[in-house]
Amino acid sequence: MRFTTLLNFLPDHGCSICLNEITKTQVPRFIQYLLGSLKQKSRSANRKISSLKSFTKYCLKEHYHANDFTHGIESPKTDDKLPVYMTLKDLKQLFGYLERS
Repeated sequence: MRFTTLLNFLPDHGCSICLNEITKTQVPRFIQYLLGSLKQKSRSANRKISSLKSFTKYCLKEHYHANDFTHGIESPKTDDKLPVYMTLKDLKQLFGYLERS
């Protein structure tokens, strides 16, 4: 993930871009910003959230910062698309063929 979206969001909303100053309350606001203002699909937002969580875990492991501001943050639910097997027109053609056979 390119963090430019997050780095643009934070100062635009009166927040610091310093890792140690990012709080847990800013992450849900960022998610709302992705889904609302930027009109991103929930799958795209989930990918960004996942990368942010991975980045945060890496920074904790390497001691770049001390607080996990993504802990407990849940990703937005995605719409599971049902597969479309056949259209009504296709079904009519199939049954018509079967009746003739």
